[in-house]
Amino acid sequence: MYSNYFKCTDSIFSHFTHLAEQNLLPEIEDLLKAAGKLHRAFSSTHAIYLALDDTALDSEWSETVPLGSTWIPRPIIPSSVTDTAVNPATSKKPRKKKEKPVTRHPNGDRVLANSITFMRDALMSREISYAIADGDVGRVYEILKVIFYILNQLFVADFLEGVTFYVCRFYSQQILDVLA
Repeated sequence: MYSNYFKCTDSIFSHFTHLAEQNLLPEIEDLLKAAGKLHRAFSSTHAIYLALDDTALDSEWSETVPLGSTWIPRPIIPSSVTDTAVNPATSKKPRKKKEKPVTRHPNGDRVLANSITFMRDALMSREISYAIADGDVGRVYEILKVIFYILNQLFVADFLEGVTFYVCRFYSQQILDVLA
């Protein structure tokens, strides 16, 4: 991802070594802006949804992420549409398989979205590991809130209801009274 952004063909270390030799190193503010842009494009939750949407649209995200080749689906083989392994003595007609509804944009990139999800989760795992090692309870709590929010968006409502109960109990009885 950095090689596309900085337009370098070699490693990031040799790229910046070459810039240093020419006395062309960018300012730290420019590097921080680039890091923020790369984070938003390759390791944020919003980027996951952008990757699943139409990646051919012109946007700041699609300018940062290079567009790959178009996916060409396999042709449908007629034998795979009907159930051919049916016993004629027990069955009246061969059953057709139900077609699944399309749940993503045809120009979306599922593999990229999965990679972005992995990078986002790896960054959160690393952050919480460092917070635990540093003994920073506040930072652990902030990361856990993000993880719980993501879990709530997925499927684990009962789990989060229980966690919310204990978090509220930890803070005060007044919050529990508000939620009850």
